[in-house]
Amino acid sequence: MSGFESWTRINLYALYYASFYNLDSDERGWDFLKRLEYEVLNEFLNLETAEYCERWHREVIETTTGKQVRSLIWPLTAKAKIIPLFEYFLDGSLKDFEFWCYDPKIGDVVMVCKDKEYRVAIPSDLMRFAKEDITLLSKNQIRCDSKYEVSAKYYTCAVASIMSNDIWA
Repeated sequence: MSGFESWTRINLYALYYASFYNLDSDERGWDFLKRLEYEVLNEFLNLETAEYCERWHREVIETTTGKQVRSLIWPLTAKAKIIPLFEYFLDGSLKDFEFWCYDPKIGDVVMVCKDKEYRVAIPSDLMRFAKEDITLLSKNQIRCDSKYEVSAKYYTCAVASIMSNDIWA
């Protein structure tokens, strides 16, 4: 039963005691329920679950049950500790700039230069460009279909914000 390493015992208990519907009478569904039942009844001897800590909130009482509210806290995983750092573009990256446009298929903005294209997924990524490039973008209108003007406006607002606050790379 791989893939359950991210589930806590409490989650699996809740899943076990929840109503089970197998509308298609798929055997894999019944096999899953049997395996889950086996693991719950045997205290998860053969199944590795996620570590967690319980925190009880004495001052908060659930109105429907009258019991204290508890929350589960998971420790950080190795993957959560990896933070991708973006490269900053050199000043003048857009020196051969032709135009920039909003691509509605992906939701990105594309800056087209003679020999290269730059794609930006979120408006805050524009801060990776240097002052000269941001100034160039501010002087050129973004191209987009009229029904996507609102989405494209986020990027032009980001350029204006970057310029007014001097927060370029």
